[in-house]
Amino acid sequence: MSHAFPLLASQREVWLGQQIDPTSSVYNLGLYVALPGDLSRSSLEAALNRALAETDALHARFVEESGTPFQVLDGSGDWSVSEVDTSGAADPEAEALAWMRAEVATPIDLSTFPTFASALIRIGADRTWWYQRFHHITLDAAGCMGFVARVMELLGRSGETGTVAGDNGDSSIRLLLEAEEEYKDSADFRADESYWKANARGRYPRTALGAAPPAPPAQFPQRRSVELSSEVRAALIDVCDKAAVLWPAVAFATVAAYLHLYDGATDITLSVPVRARTSPRTNTVPGMTVNILPLRLRVHGGMTLNTLIPRVTAELDHLLLHQRYRGEDLRRHIRGQGSDTRLFGPTVNAVTTDAGAEHSMPTFLCGGPVEEFQFQFMGGLDCQQLGIDLLANPAIYSPEALATHADQFCSLLEQLTRQPDRRLGQATDLVPVTSQQDLGCPAPSRNEDSKESTGTTGAAESSLPPGDSDYSESPGMRGSSLSREVAMEGLTEIWQRILEIDGIKPDEHFFDLGGHSLLAMDVIAAVEDEFQVKVSVRQFFACPTVRELANIVLDSAEQGDMSDMGGPDDSILDVVADLSDAEAATLLNRLRTGGSTPGEVDA
Repeated sequence: MSHAFPLLASQREVWLGQQIDPTSSVYNLGLYVALPGDLSRSSLEAALNRALAETDALHARFVEESGTPFQVLDGSGDWSVSEVDTSGAADPEAEALAWMRAEVATPIDLSTFPTFASALIRIGADRTWWYQRFHHITLDAAGCMGFVARVMELLGRSGETGTVAGDNGDSSIRLLLEAEEEYKDSADFRADESYWKANARGRYPRTALGAAPPAPPAQFPQRRSVELSSEVRAALIDVCDKAAVLWPAVAFATVAAYLHLYDGATDITLSVPVRARTSPRTNTVPGMTVNILPLRLRVHGGMTLNTLIPRVTAELDHLLLHQRYRGEDLRRHIRGQGSDTRLFGPTVNAVTTDAGAEHSMPTFLCGGPVEEFQFQFMGGLDCQQLGIDLLANPAIYSPEALATHADQFCSLLEQLTRQPDRRLGQATDLVPVTSQQDLGCPAPSRNEDSKESTGTTGAAESSLPPGDSDYSESPGMRGSSLSREVAMEGLTEIWQRILEIDGIKPDEHFFDLGGHSLLAMDVIAAVEDEFQVKVSVRQFFACPTVRELANIVLDSAEQGDMSDMGGPDDSILDVVADLSDAEAATLLNRLRTGGSTPGEVDA
């Protein structure tokens, strides 16, 4: 007997996309799993059919009446498994991968059952792969992984796959539909809507790793894996233990740090896939509920990994608390305000797996459309099997660009986990300006003082001023009347007065001497008053020693132009992100009233 049900909100978006281009396979999900031993096709079929009987969502076909789509649950009969043998090929694995890529690229007719396909691939003696294809409208990636885990569990019950019954809970899609309807009429929905509209006020900044225009989503993105050494894994575990967090918090923090160092952006937005389920009643129901929401973070060069992690954790907590509000509705709200930016930024997907499940982890050939760039983390909570992949839309990023990003991100992750108290402004050598040019982002001029960055301008944090060797002609400085000696002496006196410390050396770090955000603003104000030059907050956090700051002062003095000094708000947003509300209010008041009394708040 057939039962027709409406579509979930997440399904409607996929349905619409597929109707726009019925011949597209971009919504196909494809994966494979290495199976133990020489498994027979009948054994795999038995396990698959048992798991299918427990998965309501996979019984659906999709029809349309008067412009309204419905899902009809009437799929029945046995699920047949194809058998493919590539063991005789010169390269059996490559042949198998080519076959799977061709199969998963086949468009699916959503009006017919089944919308999935399975195959047992023999690639050698006692070596078999299980290939599985779904359509994204039926299952999201989490649902796929849950289905795979269930099949592997059933395969592990030798001789029991036909007799085990009723041990996987209620998997009815009715539970998901009922929960969605209840949510729409609830106070939770209204609270979530208010939260996200407030979060989007002022629009989200453009956050990207390239300057290329948008392109259609890719089904088969470029992929580059980041290999972690045992030493880096140990350092990552140590950071997590000391910060009392799980590795996803460190993953998000490191990506945010990388984006900041890449182009100098201080207001960063990441796209975060969430399950959009908060009830135990629906958590185990296979289906398509994935939701993409923005994670907005403020990052600047004075921060460290250890100071960034708690801010990431707090923002993630807020996001998860309000994860049921649909990202599509938020996009429409923002575009209704006239924004034409790409929302919301690179995707960061952190997937944790159960202990001991690594042996049955699927390898995704395609896990859904990749719009631009994706950081994918997957593994157990112990970090030992943590895998990291960087995925890029090939219409936007070249293989060389992706490789460079992967190498730079790996280097940054290694450095930050080994030195979690090191300022981000000191890690700029890992993301050189020349690489930014190669990857399509506009390179900044030397010591460019970009104002509040939206991610479209050149780097500020990542373009430190030249070293002392570039200033060998001082005094005189190519026409400037300010010499290096005078600049160094003046800066040392300012630091000693504001920090109330004598004998400060040229290479001592401002923050290691007890400096903090408010005192940094006092130094900047004193420097501008003393030398009549413009120094931005970004520049100060990137150059927090007397010697480095002297380079900034000398370059600015050479330009000899104070016309763009602007008001106090020009640079305030770079540092307010690292302050509490009370500290930010104090700082704003002092800047606007011209006060320069040393602060007492340690940021």
